Amino acid sequence: MKQQNVFSFILLLTAVLILFAGCEKSDAQAPFTEATAHTAATKAESLRQTAKTVYHYASATQDSAFCYAAPKPGTFFCFMEVNAAREQNKNDPDTKYLLKMDVFNEQGIVSAEQLQAEYARLEQAGIRFFECDYWTYVGAQGQKEYRTEVLGLFTEQDLANFTPLAEYGYAFSFLTNGDSSAIEWNENSSIKNF
Repeated sequence: MKQQNVFSFILLLTAVLILFAGCEKSDAQAPFTEATAHTAATKAESLRQTAKTVYHYASATQDSAFCYAAPKPGTFFCFMEVNAAREQNKNDPDTKYLLKMDVFNEQGIVSAEQLQAEYARLEQAGIRFFECDYWTYVGAQGQKEYRTEVLGLFTEQDLANFTPLAEYGYAFSFLTNGDSSAIEWNENSSIKNF
């Protein structure tokens, strides 16, 4: 029995090491450089755009969320896929990015009320938000489940000049379906008045 437990532990450890081997950054506060942008862009499989709106950027590192720690209050960062898309589109200031915005405080993810207040604050600053449908796998059987998420439409200038509140940390990423495919979204599904 002990031998089986040791074997199970080794398998688990190996899986964790393989998972983190694909991560380019393990420190969420590490600066993003042109070298990491080039690496992420080189690994990119596809860039999907509609009318200069980037809503999906698939990279060889399927889920970079495991590469980051929660941002500290008063800071923000973009996932490597977002930074790679920004680097690829740096000569086109009109490009917009449809992004998921995770907001954290010292205890973890903020409450729904705090998140809605942040949406309202950013809406006042000119950010448009949309309800977007996606699907993911849940449960031991991997059942497909459909969900809705609020995403913001950010320009390069919005991201470059983003001002985080001192009590919150922010992480910006592309939302994907459970198989890492692009989500479907409707530009007419804009949310107003949070």
